[in-house]
Formats: sequence, C-alpha cells, structure tokens
Amino acid sequence: GGVNLVRRVGGGMDPFAASLSGTTNSTTWDIFTRKKFGRLELAAEAPITSGRISGVTASTYALALEGRYAASDAWNFSTRLGHIPGQSGDASKIRGFFAHPNYKLGLILFNYQLAGLSGINLGSGALTSVFNAPLTNANYLHLAGDYTSGKWQFRGSWTYAQALETAGTTGSRYYNQWTRAFEDGGGSVAQASSLGWELDAGATFHWDDHFEFKADTGAFMPGDFFKYTAADPGNQTGTVLAFVIGVGAKF
Repeated sequence: GGVNLVRRVGGGMDPFAASLSGTTNSTTWDIFTRKKFGRLELAAEAPITSGRISGVTASTYALALEGRYAASDAWNFSTRLGHIPGQSGDASKIRGFFAHPNYKLGLILFNYQLAGLSGINLGSGALTSVFNAPLTNANYLHLAGDYTSGKWQFRGSWTYAQALETAGTTGSRYYNQWTRAFEDGGGSVAQASSLGWELDAGATFHWDDHFEFKADTGAFMPGDFFKYTAADPGNQTGTVLAFVIGVGAKF
C-alpha cells in the first residue's frame, strides 16, 4: 500500500470560462493498496482532490477496485469496478474526474470517443478526436477471463456502465463531457443513465519469446444515454462493431 501526494500551484485559464483566469492551488491524495491471498489478488485505488484549479473550487474523488483469481495455470479470471464522477451542471465547483488515458476497459466504449466520429477530426480540433477518450462520468463493472495453452492465449470480457451526470429537460443545465462545455437541456425527456454494455473476445499467438500476433473483436450495444438530443426525436443507435489485429515485438 501507499499514498501519492500531488501539489499543484500556478495559474491558468478558468476551465469553465475561457475569458477568465485564476490561480491553481490544489492537493491530490492518491491512496492505493494491493494484497494477495494465494491465488486471489485484490487491489484498490482512491484519488481525492481538493483546493482550487484555475480559480474554480475543486472537490472530487474516484474509486477503482480490481480482483484477479488464478484458477489454474491455464485459467485466469478478473473483475474491475469503479466510480469515476463526471462534471455536474454547477459551474462553481469542479467535481468531474478524468482517469489516465492508459486506463482502458474493453475495446470500444472506453477506448474511443464515439462522438468524435460525427465531426471532422482534422486540424486543431483535438476535442473531436476519437482517441481523446479518458474514462469519466461512469460507474462500471468489467468481467474478464483468459485461457492459456502452449503458445496460445484466448480471452473474453463483458463490460457494463452507467453515467453519473446526465442532461435534463428544458430549463436545466448540464456539462457535456465530450466537448467539455456547459449546455442547456432541451426537450421533454431527460437523458437516460445507461451507457450500455460491451462484449469482447480475442486471441494471441506467441511465436517465440520476442514476437506475438493478436486479434481482438468487440460488440458494443449503446444504452439510452446515447439516444438523447436537445430536441425530439432522439438519436437512432445501433450495435457498434470493432476488429483489431496487431503484431508485437519484445526485447
């Protein structure tokens, strides 16, 4: 176990109003622990942030839990649970938390920003990039398992998530986690919280100690969260499919 202490002191632009600026004086306590009980391994991490960031009061935390069980030399099972809050519609306080981009769950939902596929992703529009997808605004459950036989490894996983902050009806205000801007709610129906679920499967062939070949495929069934628009009718959603192949070299 341990604690990482991060102090940030400086200045910068107000994250919610580009025309304003303010000082940054924030503290993050990142508490983590891991314990192994024979074939079972448990881990937890809880970063807690408070202070002021570019003139705006910050008070937020996140929680990530992990469990791994080695049933045999061939079979391994794991689970991940997490609470990563999103920014609310209140511009007077920072409550949103963005996990490190390298913390991935699944192949599609928390790996690519699907909203970026609807716009032009060239030039300086970094916020519309499909690769700008840090994990935020979600309670999630991830179950996975893998089987190793000789040079082959076969794996599969299932992921489900719900949003913590959603858009309301006309007259309300919410924070768009993708564009990172406040927007007015619209329509007579509030945004649903279900982000949907994803099923992934893959295989890796270890040619030798240095080279490996792998292939992964995933199917994401979007939840009603993605159907919301500021005006009726809502978005039409369908199954999202992905297929990735790769070659790796280790030295």
